[in-house]
Amino acid sequence: MDGDELTFTATQTDGAELPAWLTFTAATRSFSGTPANDDVGSVTVRVTATDSSNAIAADEFSIIVINTNDSPQLASGIADQVATEDADFEFAFSVHTFVDVDGDELTYTAALADGSSLPVWLTFSPETRTFSGTPLNNDVGAVNVEVTATDPSNAAGTGAFVILVHNTNDEPQLVSEIVDQPALEDSNFEFSVPSGVFVDVDGDELVYAATLVDGSPLPGWLSFSPATRFFSGTPTNEDVGHFAVKVTATDPSQATAAGEFTIVVHDTNDKPQLVNEIADQTALEDSEFRYTFADDTFVDVDGEELAYSASLADGSPLPDWLVFTPATRSFSGTPGNENVGTVGVKVSAADLLNTKATAEFSIFVLSKNDPPQLENGIADQSALEDSEFNFVFDLDTFVDVDGDELAYTATLADGEVLPDWLTFTSATRRFIGTPGNDEVGTFDVKVVATDPSDASATDEFSIVVHNTNDVPQRVSEIADQTASEDSEFSSCSRPTRLLMLTVTSSATPRRSPMVHRFLLG
Repeated sequence: MDGDELTFTATQTDGAELPAWLTFTAATRSFSGTPANDDVGSVTVRVTATDSSNAIAADEFSIIVINTNDSPQLASGIADQVATEDADFEFAFSVHTFVDVDGDELTYTAALADGSSLPVWLTFSPETRTFSGTPLNNDVGAVNVEVTATDPSNAAGTGAFVILVHNTNDEPQLVSEIVDQPALEDSNFEFSVPSGVFVDVDGDELVYAATLVDGSPLPGWLSFSPATRFFSGTPTNEDVGHFAVKVTATDPSQATAAGEFTIVVHDTNDKPQLVNEIADQTALEDSEFRYTFADDTFVDVDGEELAYSASLADGSPLPDWLVFTPATRSFSGTPGNENVGTVGVKVSAADLLNTKATAEFSIFVLSKNDPPQLENGIADQSALEDSEFNFVFDLDTFVDVDGDELAYTATLADGEVLPDWLTFTSATRRFIGTPGNDEVGTFDVKVVATDPSDASATDEFSIVVHNTNDVPQRVSEIADQTASEDSEFSSCSRPTRLLMLTVTSSATPRRSPMVHRFLLG
């Protein structure tokens, strides 16, 4: 009323200062501030006006702070967590992690920080605020999780943390079976284990090895290359059958995986084999030859019975003198002179499918001396008394199958020397001579042909010396005679008479009976 300037102050009715959220500006008589959830309720305010004489007047009024919904708040950060691959993970954050000043009950959800769903391996239970699961190799790394707390008014607060999934070594895995493989005896076998049969989820490089299933080494015919996972080799007849093979894949931590498969080696016909050469043999001309080659000369690994045959090395039949008996594997025969030399023989051993093995050997037929042979007898010959007899017997009278040069001799059949009138020349096989009257008759002659080994052959023939008429012969001189004139000459009173005397001699071993004629005076 006096027009004094008033000074204003404000307190609570009990004289206490205004609440912290509420500010009073006296100059403008203004109240301002932002009440919080704790300030919800009624604040009674006393305003006092004071004049310059310190006279006062006061008034009271109430400020009613009306409640609004408060979002949940992250009260304490969620600590980062560590999980291990292939191990169970479980984590529950504290009930005090979020607060709601309104005291509202909160509902929890969880997702990845980018809003996408949690990974498959990770489960969140809202009621217990628990994360659980078992991360795999593919989950190794950081999982950024965001937890949301929501009140009944759908106001929300969030908190983020990281789950760091540590790697552990994963052993290799057999992801597909190795298919059984066929192999053929005596044929090259090749097989590569496919690259996708084993996997290592860690991406480790694997080292491969192969053994038999029982852990023993692979058979000698079968090789394995670890770098290429490659099996190769050529099985033989002894390897026909089943081989159970184990392939092992090992990672750098020595963790392993194994796969098994079977190699089935199928039988094929094996041709017979020559295992022992047949030694060369010696035969002797005109002597029986026998030879049997050993029953282990050829073998058939299939155990089949072998059939044997024999020919010359060029495939032509054996010579006539040589016989082969398959059942006993025997050669026999007697070679003649014409067979002297080398016989190249081929023996064949055939199995049931007529596949063959062969062996060759030589039979050396050695020569032995063959005596000369009388091939063409010498015909009897005629000679004429007092005429030259000249006779050459033929070159083919005697033969020597060895081709030896023959030496000839001649005697009388009883071994006595030829008569004086008859000469024989060996080099020309010539008989020559002139028989006289005394040689009239028959001479039995023996010719002997001898080879360098003193083997010989003989022939006999006869030379018949025929008589011819002989003129009278003066055998003595007539003496001169004396006669007297007018006297009878009596010396010649008897005429001279010539008488012929015929004498027949007896036969001797050397010649036939002979006739001898004599003139007598």
